[in-house]
Amino acid sequence: MSYQVIARKWRPQDFDAVVFQEHVSRTIRNSIKNGRIAHAYIFAGPRGVGKTTMARILAKAVNCKEGPTDTPCGVCENCREIREGIAFDVIEIDGASSRGIENIRELRENVNFAPLKSKYKVYIIDEVHMLTTEAFNALLKTLEEPPPHVIFVFATTEIHRVPDTILSRCQKYFFKKISIDAIVAHLAHIVEAEGFSVDEKALYSIARAADGSMRDAQSLLDQMLSFSDGAVGEGEALSLLGVVPLASYLHVLDAVAAGDRKALMDEVHRVVTLGVDVPRYVAGLMDVIRSARLVKNGVEVREILGFSAEETVELQELAAKFHDEELGVLFRIGIEIQGELRAQAGERICLEMGLLDMASAKAAPSIAEILKKIGGERPVHPTEKKTPEQPRPPAALKDASEPTHTRPPDGSSAVTAQRLRDEWSTFLSSLEKQRQYLHLRLNQARPSFEDGRLVLSFPISDENGFHSRIIDGRDIAFIKDELTRRLGGAVAVVTRDAPAEENTEAPNAGDIPPPEAMMLSRPEPEELPVVNPVVEKVKDMFHGRIIDKGDE
Repeated sequence: MSYQVIARKWRPQDFDAVVFQEHVSRTIRNSIKNGRIAHAYIFAGPRGVGKTTMARILAKAVNCKEGPTDTPCGVCENCREIREGIAFDVIEIDGASSRGIENIRELRENVNFAPLKSKYKVYIIDEVHMLTTEAFNALLKTLEEPPPHVIFVFATTEIHRVPDTILSRCQKYFFKKISIDAIVAHLAHIVEAEGFSVDEKALYSIARAADGSMRDAQSLLDQMLSFSDGAVGEGEALSLLGVVPLASYLHVLDAVAAGDRKALMDEVHRVVTLGVDVPRYVAGLMDVIRSARLVKNGVEVREILGFSAEETVELQELAAKFHDEELGVLFRIGIEIQGELRAQAGERICLEMGLLDMASAKAAPSIAEILKKIGGERPVHPTEKKTPEQPRPPAALKDASEPTHTRPPDGSSAVTAQRLRDEWSTFLSSLEKQRQYLHLRLNQARPSFEDGRLVLSFPISDENGFHSRIIDGRDIAFIKDELTRRLGGAVAVVTRDAPAEENTEAPNAGDIPPPEAMMLSRPEPEELPVVNPVVEKVKDMFHGRIIDKGDE
């Protein structure tokens, strides 16, 4: 007997052998058991998932010598002829080539003839969506009221192109893409039965490349076994079939994480030299990036995407090298590469530039790192000056005019009235340029000095009791902290109102305006919001807004 390819040799011959379509086979089996056989079925789904195979098993089930039965024997004359494709009462029509109205008219003439050897005459029309509108219209009446000995089974990959008038006259069954685990298990069974040895990783690579189609997976396996001497490794999947193993994608993303641009270009050269389809390679790379991001977010990808246990561990190790937002950026770069490939740009150039963009994106600081940096640095107030701490000169080299402020030897923090008086004028002078509002207010006060205590008396301006003391708790705290820092000991600051006749040292603010030299040249810095440039950059980048400043 001549050689049969694996896809034909291992085609299921009963309902139990159909892989991953139990929801369809169970319904049809129950309808046969209960004698509820419909006159028209439509099987819809992706290519290579078992639509035509299910139609032939249905034909055997209704025409078996033991039937109709949900378990055709497979050995009677009718079952053998249907299996070999030579049964007179099972007519298979290719809707793509026999799509005209003449073909349907011929079918209408033949349906009235009784079956020759079987109980039912079964018409299987593959790719039924390819029929013309006139052909569909000619089929309507026959489909609605067929002879009792006729069953129609339609198969299509594009059910949306079938007119509603046809769909309404059929029982509809939707076939699913076959999961990668189911494909791998079935391929492993075939390999063992055929006496070969294939690496599990190679089977997973084939299953992912098949994209849910068992027929495609079996064809790829058949091709791989034809080039082997009994044992097939993962590397042969790439060299023989153009199927890219997961190791290639992991190598690329490891190089992106490490910023190794030379390794990226070496892998591109290797892949292109082996003749791998670049758009397909980019699609596979995006699948791996997607898988890594799902792993990063705690999603179990083994069942969703069909990875082996070993490959799942490798994906977890890869995901640990990236932040979540980095993986999102890499995926968007992959989308841009696909767009450039559709624009018919140079495939290798697009892949090279895209991978270099990924490496640059990884090298750029992530948002998590920026936020961490923001959290670790306190925003600097505009009035503060960040100056490096100068080393204290030896006592012998100190300028004689420099005041020496030391804590008392007993550890107390008392500040004498004289020291406080001496420091007050210096403190006021330092405010003249930096905090002009506060400088103007304090010039209107009459200070008195005690040990560790400063009393500021503000004059009452008029008989109505208005006074010029426009100083709040924040200002008092600033004065207290600054004097304490300068003098090296605790200083208390107290304010009070003083009648105009008591204020002999400070001018009345209500009498004359301040001299021109004291006019304010700019607003008080502390009245303006403190803006952190890093925060503003992040806010602009993500079009965000400040919800809560928190403690600064």
